[in-house]
Amino acid sequence: MKIVGLITEYNPFHNGHKYHIEQAKKITNADFVVVVMSGDFVQRGEPAIFPKSFRAHMALLNGADIVFQLPTYYSTSSASLFAYGAITLLHKLGCIDFVCFGSEDGHITDLIECAKILLEEPPKFKQVLKENLKLGLSFPKARELALTSCITSNSLPAFLPNNILGMEYIKSLLQLNSPITPVTIKRQGAGYHDLDFSKEFCSASALRTTIGTTPMDSYSSFIPENVVDLLKRKDSPSPLSLDDFSYLLNYKKLSCTCFSKYADFSSHLENRFLNLANDFYTINEYISLLKSKEYTHSRISRALLHSILNITQENVDYYNFNGCIFYARLLGFQKKASPLLKKIKQCSSIPCITKLADAPNLLDNIGLEQLNHDIFSSNLYRMAYFEKYKKNLPNEYQSPIIL
Repeated sequence: MKIVGLITEYNPFHNGHKYHIEQAKKITNADFVVVVMSGDFVQRGEPAIFPKSFRAHMALLNGADIVFQLPTYYSTSSASLFAYGAITLLHKLGCIDFVCFGSEDGHITDLIECAKILLEEPPKFKQVLKENLKLGLSFPKARELALTSCITSNSLPAFLPNNILGMEYIKSLLQLNSPITPVTIKRQGAGYHDLDFSKEFCSASALRTTIGTTPMDSYSSFIPENVVDLLKRKDSPSPLSLDDFSYLLNYKKLSCTCFSKYADFSSHLENRFLNLANDFYTINEYISLLKSKEYTHSRISRALLHSILNITQENVDYYNFNGCIFYARLLGFQKKASPLLKKIKQCSSIPCITKLADAPNLLDNIGLEQLNHDIFSSNLYRMAYFEKYKKNLPNEYQSPIIL
């Protein structure tokens, strides 16, 4: 039994994701596809456009065999922590042979070379990084320049989102001394941030700008037909966006006196944010007001979201120090994948949570803390959904495993 793991957000699922699943199975000759997917909040510091169970359903209709949730502490983190959490989950399942990810360049050897430098951080890397941070550059840009200064080959990968994540996935595999083999496929069609619908595959970003605001005919050709059918159902959820959480952030600003304790919130960013105390804004307006050479859009968005979700840097460090991932929360699986689920339960070094009611008997205190935070985060998502649509989404205990 060969198993390939995919790390995803499916925000939302589109034809490029289906292509990824198909190519991952083909390249690795895998019998099964295990997906680790972000829950109700994603890596850019935003809510997912649809609830996690709905997105898991999309994946299972299009080739995924099992979908596990990446805990919120990692799904909303920077590329490095996002990758480390997801790779750790796959590693602890104990039976994953490959991890396959998309990249803009499509060359695994170049990504491996970069990953080794990021892991080892040679003296030249540290020096150039420090110099550029002193110049006021953002950490991603400073690290890009530091990495560039250390590359020995002429084939330096472009510093684009999927390439960067690919480097981080490989770095995490090296950190864990994991037997999982990394495999990459070249990203097809539109770029990560491209809003263009003229290519064969559009980006998830493009879909998020159109779903709920334009007729479905304008984008239906870019998503699988079975996903179109899901979206047309009367009981399908409506989309949420970052600004739908603005009232929570404004309440937080009134009630909290210390933001620097939250992950990605430096004391400098806290001061700038609190200087806006006399007025209320949408979250995107806050981001525009706070964005600078030092702070990227994603960094600010993650910081603001972390304050809403009560994700402190202390807790992130605590989880990382104690093992990072403590359970595999099952969102759904195909019935034909029952042998795979059985193997995972036999090989995994962490409990597989199929029923939340069983969690107290399966997890220790630290695992329960992490799981309870996932439940809290999903309840905030449900609350924002109710505030916008005056409808209740199923709660965590009512939402069934997707089959």
